[in-house]
Amino acid sequence: MQIGRDNSKQANGTLLSRPSGLESKTPITQLAGEDRLGKEDFLNLLVTQLKYQDPLEPMKNNEFIAQTAQFSALEQMQELNKSFESQMSLQRNISDMMRTQYIGKTVQVPGSKVQLAGGKPVEIGASLSAPAGVRFEMYNERGEMVSSTNLGMQNAKTVSVFWDGRDQEGVLQPDGDYTFRVIGINETGESVQVEPLMSGQVSKISYEDNETRLYVNGESILASEIVSASM
Repeated sequence: MQIGRDNSKQANGTLLSRPSGLESKTPITQLAGEDRLGKEDFLNLLVTQLKYQDPLEPMKNNEFIAQTAQFSALEQMQELNKSFESQMSLQRNISDMMRTQYIGKTVQVPGSKVQLAGGKPVEIGASLSAPAGVRFEMYNERGEMVSSTNLGMQNAKTVSVFWDGRDQEGVLQPDGDYTFRVIGINETGESVQVEPLMSGQVSKISYEDNETRLYVNGESILASEIVSASM
């Protein structure tokens, strides 16, 4: 659009004056106090251009049609954006409602912390990057190793085992928080990358930075990190 068009032209010996007030119009970048044009600003610009166009050189039909088409396209895009945002909001709400069903369920997630309570066995596991001989080591809150379990060579991508809460001598350990370490060694004696997987009940769910987080064994875990879930 050419709003600031110079209309000072000589026609039939008469000097046409520039319409008064055109210079005082609000700059495009300041319309509606925004940094970008909306459909109302676009329409105002079109009306202003028609109002101050040179009567000796009116806007051609193809120019007018092109600019009205741009206005229509802009309006349609804004309506599509509103519809898309509404659908995304609805999808997030449905997803959040589904995730609340994890409360009270036992899930397996990345982590190496477990809670021993009432002498009940706790499940520990690992994700393997390649076949390996797997060994689990359990540590108490003082950092002392209380138990070690060797599973031998494993070919599955994920493995798990239950720790009965007893040490190497078969003595039941007190209730509390324990951590475990996973070691993977392949057939040639080289280390294999392993990721510990802990199991526990989901105690609560929170929403932080537009992400759903679950609390398992006192740890905050992203809902997307859940490996498996059970009653």
